[in-house]
Amino acid sequence: MLNLTLEQVKSYAKEFKAVPVAKECLADMLTPLAFLNNVRCSSRNYFLLESIEGGEHWARYSFVGYDPVLRLKILMAM
Repeated sequence: MLNLTLEQVKSYAKEFKAVPVAKECLADMLTPLAFLNNVRCSSRNYFLLESIEGGEHWARYSFVGYDPVLRLKILMAM
């Protein structure tokens, strides 16, 4: 994962429309769903992506995001 300085982010922002920013958090006492519940209070559009190893076991990382630039909604007729 990139560790950009504020100056680097500002420089990229002059050249690109969006600059991804990430923060790694140690959350021994906070589950991904509890964290997502906090994000939910700030935004109507949010998501949680969980990593899985071998298709069966929960892996180490969870990705939480909000206010995406693009939202894709798929409706399936049953």
